[in-house]
Amino acid sequence: MDTILVPLDGSELSALALPYAGLFGPLLGAEICLIHIVTEGDRQDFVIEREHLSKISTPAGPVSADETEAIQLYTKAYLEKQAEQLRAQGARVRTEVAFGSPAQAIIAAADRCTATMIVMATHGRGGIGQWLVGSVAHKVMRLTPLPVLAIRGLAPERLALRRIVVPLDGSPLARAALPIALDLARRSGATLLLLTVLTPQIGVDPSLVRPSGPIDMRVLREQLVSELDGIATEYGDVPITTVVSEGLVGDTICREAEQHAADLIVMTSHGYSGWRRLTLGSVTDKVLHGTQVPVLVMHSHKLDAELVGAPGDVTHSAG
Repeated sequence: MDTILVPLDGSELSALALPYAGLFGPLLGAEICLIHIVTEGDRQDFVIEREHLSKISTPAGPVSADETEAIQLYTKAYLEKQAEQLRAQGARVRTEVAFGSPAQAIIAAADRCTATMIVMATHGRGGIGQWLVGSVAHKVMRLTPLPVLAIRGLAPERLALRRIVVPLDGSPLARAALPIALDLARRSGATLLLLTVLTPQIGVDPSLVRPSGPIDMRVLREQLVSELDGIATEYGDVPITTVVSEGLVGDTICREAEQHAADLIVMTSHGYSGWRRLTLGSVTDKVLHGTQVPVLVMHSHKLDAELVGAPGDVTHSAG
């Protein structure tokens, strides 16, 4: 059974991930696992607030005076409360309490439960352990081979997948985002918007400019449109629209996603320069910080290994 792992730190901000877990769980036929990582900070908080915690009752009864047991019961009660809301919507949910450093423990838990996706807020602070801050989310995205759905904003009242944006730069690694985007579109009935950004840098790329003069941007745009249309034709069973836009890559992806009322952006976190010089690692980071639209970040480690050393290609790491 597929599993979606949802790390929570006790804060309202980390709980932004819950509606999306409730959407993707049934959509993918996956079980949802809510997890909280007990850190050293949790233990210190317990010592400081022992009197307060001793008055809390959990489904398992009054909180124990034993530090580890008390934290586990308190945290389990919190997770179960969140799980009840998802179960009421028909989702299959279980909860887990783990100990350790948040990013490493999240990745270990994903391996342990054979998770197929991680859904987490990229910013969160407060609550039980105050650990789900941006640095933890970004560290997880860098280290895990799993797709990570990064959430920054409140879910709309009627949450659904209607339009999915997939940025492409002509590289095999960028196109590696297509299979999961297509699968989500088929399951949800969403339209895919394939986006290529024509950047100012292209015009000064020496590999593209003949000594006799600058590149013909009109011809280049027509070539990009033709390539995107070819991809759309290849996957005729899914409604696909194509856009070639101009500007700085990260800013343009954010702008186009918002202008087209996108419900999701699906993109890879690594990209080879190829002939378009689109650095998907840094671009992904800019998109994560520049839009309220959820971003599903894909990793292409297998393709990384296959393409490393290819002539003229350069790998760019996220973050």
